[in-house]
Amino acid sequence: MYKRILVPIDGSDTSMRGLDEAIKLAKLTGASIHLIHALDQFVFVGTGETYTGDVFGLQQEGGERILSQGKERVAAAGVPVTTFLSEPMPRRPWVPRTMRSAPDSRA
Repeated sequence: MYKRILVPIDGSDTSMRGLDEAIKLAKLTGASIHLIHALDQFVFVGTGETYTGDVFGLQQEGGERILSQGKERVAAAGVPVTTFLSEPMPRRPWVPRTMRSAPDSRA
């Protein structure tokens, strides 16, 4: 039925519950899970303050931590998993080269 399930996560309880549902679906269908976390490039737009590249570094560290926790959760369930962390200004928003074909399902 499903081969690939794309699951965006942000570390919130809601996204983790969505991940749990995606894991259940993947186990039932034999699908793999592709986790994605999008860095918010506009988080400080309009504040009137300046910021440095350190902000993006902190966002990247946080995103990597979120993806790592999600990956551990999926792997512990015995489901194949890949991760993708978007760049601050992606050419193709949130779509890794390996995922240019459409996923069968989005959680």
